[in-house]
Amino acid sequence: MQIRGIGVDAAREMRSLLRLHAPAGSDLERLGVRPEDLSFEELGFDSIRLVQFVLACEKSLGVSLPGEILLRRPLTVGTLLAEAEHALAQQG
Repeated sequence: MQIRGIGVDAAREMRSLLRLHAPAGSDLERLGVRPEDLSFEELGFDSIRLVQFVLACEKSLGVSLPGEILLRRPLTVGTLLAEAEHALAQQG
């Protein structure tokens, strides 16, 4: 997935943001699973940290995600990535 024609991979960008916003002590590489398969609750995100992460993703990827995404349970990283990719595709 290309973002605004600058050659940045959306999944890689989201993983980078995830590392920046993950709670202290979260070692994503040590978990031995793809972050996309985990829920934000499993990663230790509280509601405030989740909102901050979603806002950072919107800003970085240049998309607007539906607010109801924050109410989905379980909300996984993969689900959020799919929503971001869908929003990017809609922008053309």
